[in-house]
Amino acid sequence: MIEFVKTGNYDKIINRVKRLRATIISLATFLLIILLILSIPLYIENDEGIKVDYDGIPIAVSSMLAAAVVVGAILLHSLVSIPLATALSIECDPQKHLELHLALDGAKKIDVSCMDGYFYLGDFKKALTCADKVLGSNKEIRLLYGLFNKARAEFFLGDMEAFSSTANRYRAVFHNTASIVDKSNFAYARMEDLLEMMIAISADDKEYIVKNYKSVKDWNNSKADEGFVNYIKGRAARIAGDNDEAIYRLMSVKDKCEKTVLYSLAQAQLDILKNNK
Repeated sequence: MIEFVKTGNYDKIINRVKRLRATIISLATFLLIILLILSIPLYIENDEGIKVDYDGIPIAVSSMLAAAVVVGAILLHSLVSIPLATALSIECDPQKHLELHLALDGAKKIDVSCMDGYFYLGDFKKALTCADKVLGSNKEIRLLYGLFNKARAEFFLGDMEAFSSTANRYRAVFHNTASIVDKSNFAYARMEDLLEMMIAISADDKEYIVKNYKSVKDWNNSKADEGFVNYIKGRAARIAGDNDEAIYRLMSVKDKCEKTVLYSLAQAQLDILKNNK
């Protein structure tokens, strides 16, 4: 098992994001203060007859301008934070994902944002620790994602009893959750299908695998998550005896996810196929 070690290779990106975030906050604060000052009525009259009679910006106008400043700051903050979103989903680089999130995320986001990073790096114990912390959430979608990550970490740690228990808990929570919107329901249903396939793989349930391995699908467009699905489908296809499909899926993992633990895991499955010929 691999353990995360900070390399410092991404410090330039981290410092740039920090600097841009600070600039955005400072600029937004300055503009809000100016708006506040301009909104205050002012009346001055001295003995020489010099008079200032300023009514201030109307409250409705100043409120709209203040809202525009806040929205603009949020959008710019999101824009400069794009490297955090793309490190794993597009670049498939869990090391970069972790270093950026650990340095730039607030404490409340760390466990959620780092579950995937630790998992795809191959540090399954830390992925499991993060997932366990997320399970205390009262938000159902967050709880489900925590359970999914806990289950797959247990699967790769070889704790099949714990994996089966967590997968069953995921199923129970999912089917008793009424508040998940349609789009999320679609994604979490596919996660459930994936867990069912992993249960079948762990139990060597060839009958279930043969019947269902082609129906497992991606739940989002993240390159890392697609790689994970292809890895599971590759393993399932190997057990089902569909060697061409297995090779296609596992080679896809190697081609697109070389910076993740999935690369070596896929190679191990390809080696099994080669030795069984």
